[in-house]
Amino acid sequence: ALRQLADLLDGHDADAKELFLQIEPSLPAQHSGLVSRLKAAIDNYDFETAGETLRLLATACNLSLAKDSPP
Repeated sequence: ALRQLADLLDGHDADAKELFLQIEPSLPAQHSGLVSRLKAAIDNYDFETAGETLRLLATACNLSLAKDSPP
């Protein structure tokens, strides 16, 4: 889901907002600051900031957003 969100953000696709709302409850609470920044950026349709914040969140969670990595 994070990779799909990254793709939507990279494409400046407004569907990113709906997908974020679906996955937000599953995002780690220990990174609530990054999650809040991500939500604010998506709510403001600031897809560049949202994409950067999503990458920071993925790194903090030791996840890869690369298309060839396992889900």
